[in-house]
Amino acid sequence: MGRPGGAGASSLRTLRRPQSTQDQYDPWVNLWLEWNENGFQGVPYDPLVATVDKFELFAGWLLGGDGERGRTRDKDLNKVRSALNRWFDDHHRGRPLKGTDISAMIAHYRGLMVLKKAAAGEESDLHRVPCPEAALLKLIVLGQSAVGLELDWIANLLLQTVGWFRADTMAGLRADDVTFDEFGFLNILIRHMKFRPEYRTRPGLMTVPPGPVDQPLHARNAVFAILRRALNANPAVFSMVGRLVSPAEANGAAAAQLITDKLREIVDVESLNLPVGATVSSHSFREMGATASAKAGFDSIRMAAHGHWREIATMYNSYIKPYLSAFPYSRFLAELNDFLRST
Repeated sequence: MGRPGGAGASSLRTLRRPQSTQDQYDPWVNLWLEWNENGFQGVPYDPLVATVDKFELFAGWLLGGDGERGRTRDKDLNKVRSALNRWFDDHHRGRPLKGTDISAMIAHYRGLMVLKKAAAGEESDLHRVPCPEAALLKLIVLGQSAVGLELDWIANLLLQTVGWFRADTMAGLRADDVTFDEFGFLNILIRHMKFRPEYRTRPGLMTVPPGPVDQPLHARNAVFAILRRALNANPAVFSMVGRLVSPAEANGAAAAQLITDKLREIVDVESLNLPVGATVSSHSFREMGATASAKAGFDSIRMAAHGHWREIATMYNSYIKPYLSAFPYSRFLAELNDFLRST
């Protein structure tokens, strides 16, 4: 017979630690177990023992170098630390991976991974820079008369902007996942979203209202008109990214690069006459939407619901706070997202 309260405690633990989070953590724990099993010179390490030096060796194994194959392309060592700390805690070892040395290691790991990707000719960390508003405004102008494949791509880029989507979410869309209902609301089924594995079997739903009926030039009405044109011309328009690339390829990086390349091609970056150093990229749409809405003073609960974040703190600490000084206020994005203001 189990300990008194054991069954109830198990139920409480399940609610406190949802399966979706466990599904995200398990691959990192499995890599930790593999690395410990390999050990050194045929002698395995004890996986339940964690020190700063040991975690640094494990991080180096993940990173690779000097002929060693890396085990991941993910730059975020912090979530690896979180996964392992939970695993240690589950085995009554507390949460040993913490402190200034671990925090510094996480930052240095990210920097080395960015350099590694740059050496391979890949762009990295473009989510840290804003996409200039001029590029988005040009999409609106072009979308009003574009046809064929150009219209299809413009519609996908504008849908990504409205939904604050990562590229992998765009690649996960299927035909008929994007519709306008009889009241003019835009409805989007979300089948692929980072940290939301449950959406692959039970899709999430995003609903966005139209702009004021008496303001046809309102940002959201202008975008919706282009989305409608694209849907009328090609009902499968919003499944096109997924037909070209898998949402899981390179952990979403392949879709991100594809969409960014198309954005730059369509808006003709040189014609925008931007300052030297300005970066036109689709990588930052999620951070940009959240930060622009925060600068406009919109409701944080509505913002978190729109971005499908479980916690307001996650949205603020990861998607707004780091970019408040980097992202300028955008009147266009404020108007596009004004349905998120308090009422």
